[in-house]
Amino acid sequence: MKRVTKLLLPLIAVGVLSACDFFNVLPSSGEGDEGKKYEIADPDLTERIIPNKESVTYEDLFDLHNRVEITIDVDREEMQKINDDNIYAGQFDSIKPETYHLAKKFTLCLTNAGNTYTWELENVGIRQKGNTSRKPIFEPNGKLYNKNHFKISFDETFDDTAKYDADFIEEHGNDAYKNRELLGLSGLDIKWNKTDDTTHLKEIYANNMLRSAGIIAQHVGLGTMRMVYDETKVADFGLCYIYEQSNKELVKRSLQSETNYINMSKWTDEKAGTHGVTGSKYGDLYKASYGKGDGASSGANFTHDSISNKRLGIKTDIRGYNWPTYERKNDKKKTYDDGQMKELVRVLNTLNVPFDSISALVDTEYLAMEEAVMYFLGNPDSMKYNYNNYMAYFRRTDGKLVIIPIDNDRSFGIGLGWQDGLRKVLDAKCTPESEKPLNGDQANPLIKKTIFSKMDNQSKADYKAALSAVRNSVWLKNETFESYFNILKTTYNGLSTFSLDGGNGNMSFASFMQVKTNLADGKAPGSYVINPETEQRDYYAPTFPTDVPLYAIGSINSWGEDVTDSNKNDFLFSFNGDRSKLSATFNVIADKYAPEPNRVQLYIQDSTASSGSTYCYGVDSNDKNHIYQRVDEGDNRYYPATIEITAVLNDTINIVIDVETGEFTVKVN
Repeated sequence: MKRVTKLLLPLIAVGVLSACDFFNVLPSSGEGDEGKKYEIADPDLTERIIPNKESVTYEDLFDLHNRVEITIDVDREEMQKINDDNIYAGQFDSIKPETYHLAKKFTLCLTNAGNTYTWELENVGIRQKGNTSRKPIFEPNGKLYNKNHFKISFDETFDDTAKYDADFIEEHGNDAYKNRELLGLSGLDIKWNKTDDTTHLKEIYANNMLRSAGIIAQHVGLGTMRMVYDETKVADFGLCYIYEQSNKELVKRSLQSETNYINMSKWTDEKAGTHGVTGSKYGDLYKASYGKGDGASSGANFTHDSISNKRLGIKTDIRGYNWPTYERKNDKKKTYDDGQMKELVRVLNTLNVPFDSISALVDTEYLAMEEAVMYFLGNPDSMKYNYNNYMAYFRRTDGKLVIIPIDNDRSFGIGLGWQDGLRKVLDAKCTPESEKPLNGDQANPLIKKTIFSKMDNQSKADYKAALSAVRNSVWLKNETFESYFNILKTTYNGLSTFSLDGGNGNMSFASFMQVKTNLADGKAPGSYVINPETEQRDYYAPTFPTDVPLYAIGSINSWGEDVTDSNKNDFLFSFNGDRSKLSATFNVIADKYAPEPNRVQLYIQDSTASSGSTYCYGVDSNDKNHIYQRVDEGDNRYYPATIEITAVLNDTINIVIDVETGEFTVKVN
């Protein structure tokens, strides 16, 4: 369902562009000096009122006007299986098992204009998602860790004998799930806000911008998620990103929509094509990554090395020890030699190959716009900069390659954990005409021999026209970004500290875009600020002992100096009846160690002395709203900060801690 209006940008001749002196395009071979006439759609920010449940579409799920809530009910045993999938390799960030495990129920609620529509599916598949983001499923205290990414499959049948034992298949296997969908989706990806994007918008905005420019990109939206485990326990993941999965159905849904994609036919024509696997509805589709095959990978850069040594084809190891750099996602059970990709790589790596030979295999008009948009997104973890995070699709109608960018979570100034990559795309040498990757020299012949070729070709003019179209679009304006931001902030009010400053280790959209547009206009990048990156503790939630007394010790009692056998129980914490809360009420009996006249400090610990405790609890310097536990095991060492409270001598302090989440409240009388 299309909710955009088209803005036809005027064709800008090469002579006009060269006056800006930011890209030198030589006369083309018989096709004139002008690039393709590109269209970019303006956003339509009006709210769609959904008349009834039957009218809800999958696009409504990603509309920021609509509030989405997801609940997943899963047994601890099944979550433990996900955990064990990774443990056998000894680390969580080096392997990518793809076995789905059983979630008993998946519930989706969508609220639009005051009306809430609910869907429930029983027995859906769930597994971890991600690369370096994978973490243990359970915290040391046995609680479900709420900072993991997940893939949800609605059509998992649980009957693969290579993945499930006979008893499990007998109880849960169901071929009826094979084509099951929800709102036309066979599954969803769900990710927590790992990059600390305080706008919660940048990846969503990036993909919306790509589609507006005629480039296929998955839909991304927001929603809250919680997991119910052990029947009654709940892990709250808060505000998360939800994704249309990057699989072959993405191509189908895209071509069935009203959005106009560059040189793409509608789905009826695409599935009737003949290029690729005989009898297939889909062209050859590959997920490009740093899959290693038989050894270390240099990335998905269309070189001979990138497809050699089991780096091209389907994944055969379900445990994820080896996976291809170009992993085929269509027709995985059919015998096929991946001939189209092999031929493309051969041609691209042929010395002095004519441009016509490349354009016969690649939609260079589409490529020019894709790379023009990606330049302004500035995602360092992409095809050009890091040989990663895209899908390669060979159209079934004509066999030509188109690029589908994915994982754009480092767009518009996201630098947390990778500020070096961000600074490189902001460097004065990182202009639209620069082919430089993050490191070394550009190795990708696809872009070296097309839009960045030293020889004349039409794709260079197309790229120049595409850059101009993007540069002059409303998508680069800060007011457009803020309009989207205000919508999501209203929809999810109270669920996050929304801010336009970019967050920990990141830049604001306005500051980032100022640099990129300066460079595109042939100017110096100008000054900019990347927010300082502070250490964030996220894996030290508390385990409170049930058989060891815990006391409040701090400036309130002179760090134990004023504690005696007769008054120590005045500072004792106790559990409520169901042990869901831990609380204490005590008076401030001293102030000689107070940090300020009206401030007190304390820890919660198992000793009334200032040192020698086994259990110790405080807060993190970056998170003053949750209780954290001291960890002192080898290199995994962490000491929390003191809990600080506004109080003075003789005040009464009441502290109540939620045992499940570590959240706490303080009252002072």
